[in-house]
Amino acid sequence: MELRHLRYFSAVADTLHFGRAARRVHVSQPTLSQQIRQLEEELGAPLFERARSGVRLTQAGELFRTYASRALEDVDAGRVAVGALRGLTTGALRVGYPPSMRGVVLPALAAVLRRHPGLVLSAEEAVVRRVERRLADGRLDVGLGYAPRAHQTWRRSPSSTASWRWWSPRDIPWRSWRPWARSP
Repeated sequence: MELRHLRYFSAVADTLHFGRAARRVHVSQPTLSQQIRQLEEELGAPLFERARSGVRLTQAGELFRTYASRALEDVDAGRVAVGALRGLTTGALRVGYPPSMRGVVLPALAAVLRRHPGLVLSAEEAVVRRVERRLADGRLDVGLGYAPRAHQTWRRSPSSTASWRWWSPRDIPWRSWRPWARSP
């Protein structure tokens, strides 16, 4: 059994359609069908009931789906972990920004994600006061804006040539922001 068998099986199980599944995994439908048959032979049980009206998972297919999903998730987690060993940033970052900064913030966030693919980023567009409140109550990690009001529990980015700054709660370690500080 190979990883591709699990990916193909998951695609068919998700779509319940061999044609759509084949398009999703970028193979021809006959190739996908052949690979699924190989998997069924290896497991010794049919995974799908095929009919003109569509495809259904068998009891064995339902059971195997749990294990296949878990295996694929573990492989993806392993890739992220190995990437982290190579020095890529991992973790989660919750960012808030005002609507007036959309044109500046979204390209900057995209650049951060390109440089740090292990980062899980969530962005929230809100008026500055809401961003400030969400920072204060811990629902955001970073706020972006044009010179936020001084607040004794926040850190702000150092002055730079950019007209905007980021700010965050003081208790977040600076080391975790080094990649962010180098962003456009």
